[in-house]
Amino acid sequence: MFSRYFLVVFYVSILLGASFAASQNMIKDDFRVNSNGSGFEHRLPDIDMDTTGNCCIVWEILRDTDYDIYAQRFDCEGEFSGESFLVNDQSLKNQKNPSIAKIPSGEFLIVWQDLKNGNYDIYAQLFEFSGDTIGINFIINDDPGTSSQQEPDCDFGSVFVVCWMDKRGGSEDIFMQLFDSLGNKVNSNLKVNDDSDSVQIRPKVATNLSGNFVVVWQDKREGDYDIYAQRFDSLGNSLGSNFKINDDFSSSYQGFPKVDMDSSGNFVVVWQDQREGYYDVYAQFYNRLGQGMSSNFVVNDDTGSSYQGHPDVAMSSEGNFIVVWEDKRNGDSDIYAQRYDSTAHAQGGNYRVNGDFGSFEQTEPSAATDGQRICFVWQDNRLGGTDIFAKVVEWGWTDIREQVEMENPQKNIMLFQNYPNPFNPFTTISFTVHGERKSENGSIPITQKSVYGSQFMVHSPIHTTLTIYNVLGQRVRTLVNEEKTPGYHQVIWDGKDDKGKEVASGIYFYKLKTKEYTKIKRMLLLR
Repeated sequence: MFSRYFLVVFYVSILLGASFAASQNMIKDDFRVNSNGSGFEHRLPDIDMDTTGNCCIVWEILRDTDYDIYAQRFDCEGEFSGESFLVNDQSLKNQKNPSIAKIPSGEFLIVWQDLKNGNYDIYAQLFEFSGDTIGINFIINDDPGTSSQQEPDCDFGSVFVVCWMDKRGGSEDIFMQLFDSLGNKVNSNLKVNDDSDSVQIRPKVATNLSGNFVVVWQDKREGDYDIYAQRFDSLGNSLGSNFKINDDFSSSYQGFPKVDMDSSGNFVVVWQDQREGYYDVYAQFYNRLGQGMSSNFVVNDDTGSSYQGHPDVAMSSEGNFIVVWEDKRNGDSDIYAQRYDSTAHAQGGNYRVNGDFGSFEQTEPSAATDGQRICFVWQDNRLGGTDIFAKVVEWGWTDIREQVEMENPQKNIMLFQNYPNPFNPFTTISFTVHGERKSENGSIPITQKSVYGSQFMVHSPIHTTLTIYNVLGQRVRTLVNEEKTPGYHQVIWDGKDDKGKEVASGIYFYKLKTKEYTKIKRMLLLR
């Protein structure tokens, strides 16, 4: 019953918000990826896409006390190709932190950390394009001891490259292994970091079709966590030495790096950065020779101190790229994104990816692109548990709601949580609207931010509606349907419908709408 209730809430959120999405560039709006839902925790998704837009998502699932690795394939329209499937062939112990890499022809490799031998090792499984397995699960790390190997990542260029954090030397180091497309090892495990005794964690790897690749990681050799990298040729030979990516000179924290590379070998690194006193998402763009083409730049465009972190980046073969991250500028954690062209110039502004309107948490995003479309995937609690959600869009898609609010913040609306909540029988709903700003003679609305609030502007009333809906999406009561002057307003709902009849106890939604903006919140009536 609990899961059914949240499914209804999700349905209503989509129903009420559908008209505000940029549907002309939408391929498939928010959808749940995992099929086994209630009672399980689905976490840490990763995604890859082949050259025709076919995707595979992999994640970890907690059932009882053990973790397993699951995956789901779908086509370029977001339609599932078969059912989700178990990746690891041993269901006991813990299998965690999966990563996936697809070959352009569609075959794919999934790697994870596995506790089946009593300590964490790195395991992998190869799959056909159809999702059929090639062989069985196999171990990647070649140390004979009981040290721990964790946090694997993989990518495919002309060969598969797998990297991970490895404690065989006593401290945390970064190791890697190359495989051909049939899963045969190329040489043995190789240490990536060139120092001996500090901590290196959270490695990520990106390759191109020529086989050149770069590994990035979080590194504590200077006393605080920085982002480091190492370039390699297609044979696994080092190109130069380890180099530092973040260009600040403070002791601030930099972590959770991600990297992707285009067909020419240009690459971009993103990470979470605290140099300004709060967490932002930073990036650095490099050419194929490993030369930085600018200084570090901030990706998120909000001006406040809200949290932005856990970024991912997906780069097309032509060099255009998309950065995605967790963002708390709205209070709860949402998924935001920013597009860039092949010279690292931003295309438009930040936009919100997830399409729900509730006070839910969306975290741990990942993205993949073939240059024509983007698939976003993230961890989501809108249905009550923790699920994996995805969205498939064309490259140029942005969430119109977020784009308009960003460009015209003076025209935004604010909807506050009703008080009291829960309530019986009365509750107060407060909201703020900002009318159009026009010149004093009533001519075309002024849009420049720089003149907002000046003596030459007047603010006109704006038509506003405030409507109550039940969980089936049926209108219950219209509280406001009139022109409202800009400013703060309050209205009381007495728990009755438009006919004056008392409504039943339960969850209700209230929607504030003007010509260009909509806000939705929910409330609980207890009789």
